Amino acid sequence: MHRGEYLKNLIKQNGESVSSVAAGTGIGRTTVHRYINDPDLRIDKLVAISQFLGVDISKEINGAKEYYDRIEKEEGFNVDVKNISLQQKYMGLMEKYTKLQSDYIQLQKENSALERRN
Repeated sequence: MHRGEYLKNLIKQNGESVSSVAAGTGIGRTTVHRYINDPDLRIDKLVAISQFLGVDISKEINGAKEYYDRIEKEEGFNVDVKNISLQQKYMGLMEKYTKLQSDYIQLQKENSALERRN
């Protein structure tokens, strides 16, 4: 089984879909499909999605342990893709919420001004 097939099985075994993986990792759906069809999928791509899924693949995939070790050594910690993605979504929602509040306040002011004229 090649790395792309392994990724496909990993996604399925964890009850996720290509769409949910794409949304959760910030990777496009077509890109995830390309990964699934790639027999020589780069280890960093496979590790990123496995981290989103919460699966340690270091014992199952050749090169994954070395990649984990290198990342840990270089960065001092493993990047939790799922938390980063959730944080980005939260920040995006907060920006939209702030904009909506601002628009609402502006509309209230305009409404009050119109009521005073009448």
